Amino acid sequence: MLDLKQLQYFIASADMHSFSEAARVLYTTQSNVSKAVAGLESRLSVKLFTRRSHGIDLTEDGKRLYEQAAALLYEADQIEQSMSHPRETWLHISMNPNPWFARKFVAFYNEHYDARLHCHIRNASTEEILQRVGSGRDDVGFISAFLSSHDNFQYRLERYQLDFVKISSVKGKLFLGTQAIPGKSSPAGAAGSLTGTRATDMAAPAGSLTGAPQADTAAPAGSPTGTPQADTTAPAGSAKAQPLLPQDLRFVQIYQDEYIKQKSWLVEGTGQQLQDPEVYIITNSDYILHEFLHHSAMANIGGDLFSGHLGAGIPLDTASGEIVYGYVKRRGEDLIPWAREFTAYLGRDFQQ
Repeated sequence: MLDLKQLQYFIASADMHSFSEAARVLYTTQSNVSKAVAGLESRLSVKLFTRRSHGIDLTEDGKRLYEQAAALLYEADQIEQSMSHPRETWLHISMNPNPWFARKFVAFYNEHYDARLHCHIRNASTEEILQRVGSGRDDVGFISAFLSSHDNFQYRLERYQLDFVKISSVKGKLFLGTQAIPGKSSPAGAAGSLTGTRATDMAAPAGSLTGAPQADTAAPAGSPTGTPQADTTAPAGSAKAQPLLPQDLRFVQIYQDEYIKQKSWLVEGTGQQLQDPEVYIITNSDYILHEFLHHSAMANIGGDLFSGHLGAGIPLDTASGEIVYGYVKRRGEDLIPWAREFTAYLGRDFQQ
């Protein structure tokens, strides 16, 4: 069994690049730190640090251990914090990152401010959420699910012994960055367009909502992966006319999320097809996503309920199936009271 103190001393030494500095911040002696690290190296049969004249550096094995040890110490700290308060005053949540959820949880917490609720909220991929709820680390997890991949989703629920409870259906949306693709056109007119798209990079039929100048941007047959296939036959003034999509879309997504796993999308009301969207940026930060969409030419596929701060977006249809938003819970167990209260709160919000 690994010693948490050894891991703590190892992490501090790596952060400070020095055993003596690690001893200083840990309020112990350099000898104690050196012995702890040496004991850890002996137990794992690896060399964790390269010693040099003015400090220490992690080896490749040390770098691998650092990531895992940091995560383990974080979880240990969370356990200690949660056990220092009565269980009924703690709520552990994991969720696919989105600003809508953040706003709703803040509003919920404010309504129950006097209850002194303690909460741990973690941004996570869908797979990590299923693992965390299934293992009991979190009380409830909030995810988007695609019923077009129903069999795979059901298998994952069975694997972790979970139930999924639908809260609402969700529509897909394509969000385009406000900046023009470098070297192709200026960004003028991008911000504030009715569809949230780059007006200068696309053409709209005469009389369409965007009013963008007409241009021939249809992609040839057999165009490269990730390039939208455009149908330019929409009649002038059609109520469903949508702007043609820019060529060579590059995507920024929150994790390798469920939306980007869908390999085929249709622009709602048109014949335009988006095939095999290619992800260039993967992040767990909604702030990073926001910055890319407001200051670059990157695009994003997300849900219409969760992305109001990104603009109106372009409605998308999946090739098949329904997109749903809901929560997962452990099979055969009731939600703890605070989780039950919060899921009911979200349900009422959707109904309104």
